Amino acid sequence: EKEDICIHVSSVHKQFEPNLDTTWKKARLRTNSLGYRGPEYSGFPEENLFRIALLGGATEVGGGVEEEETLSRLAEDEINERLSPAGCEIQIINCSVPRSHEVAKKEQWHRVEADYHPHLVLWPLHAGTLERIATKNLRRVFPDSTAKRLYPKTTEQLATSSHPPKSILQSYLSETVDLMTQMVDTSSAKLMIVNIPDHVTLKQAPDYTNAFFEVSRGLEFVDLTSSYRQHSPESELFLRHNDTHFSSLAHRLVGEELAEALWPLVLAHFKTSIEGTEFDRFANE
Repeated sequence: EKEDICIHVSSVHKQFEPNLDTTWKKARLRTNSLGYRGPEYSGFPEENLFRIALLGGATEVGGGVEEEETLSRLAEDEINERLSPAGCEIQIINCSVPRSHEVAKKEQWHRVEADYHPHLVLWPLHAGTLERIATKNLRRVFPDSTAKRLYPKTTEQLATSSHPPKSILQSYLSETVDLMTQMVDTSSAKLMIVNIPDHVTLKQAPDYTNAFFEVSRGLEFVDLTSSYRQHSPESELFLRHNDTHFSSLAHRLVGEELAEALWPLVLAHFKTSIEGTEFDRFANE
């Protein structure tokens, strides 16, 4: 089983090795020539194709489950099955990388947009990541100079012990929104922020997990935690008792919710890009 599977492409961003075909976390890991999990993709999407890029971390990349069991592939398959009568399809390119974070995603967005020209970018947030930020993990995640430049208020609060975790969380989220807004303003792709559950989600009240709503300032944000929260027993959601990454069941639950969240955007895209009444009839059925 290959352990060293990532290469650094900058001081804050890393990528899977290109053209891998190996075993990772007891499942097959295949990467394409650009280092993304999955098959090769063309540079520009064709007319009848709606392309989505997922900028996730270890959970979204699906370590420990097969490629066809990942939440992105399951959502893609579900939507394409619905779209098949209309002769259209979507692609969800899994551009996720283990141990990714918000600063890395900014750089990753630029790379993905240049490589694949997606119509939509999915930017996941996790309760666990938010908790780690709120408990002073920012200094370990980002180089000091990067943190001060992109997260000045959060960095200032972390430098003292007088600010409560919720205050730090709100500052971090607000400055993350600034980062996301900058990306949207300079990109041709739309943005959807997705609240992806993790093991911390099961321990905390929804108000904490959904704190992003308070500072989202109109950015598209969807919560994909409902089925995950309701499932019992909890142990079935995790790979193993000592590994809280998603099991194939958890990928399926979240993938189904993602498909439902994406469906209106997919319909809206094809209604405006495909001329004639055939797709209108299909969409209204």
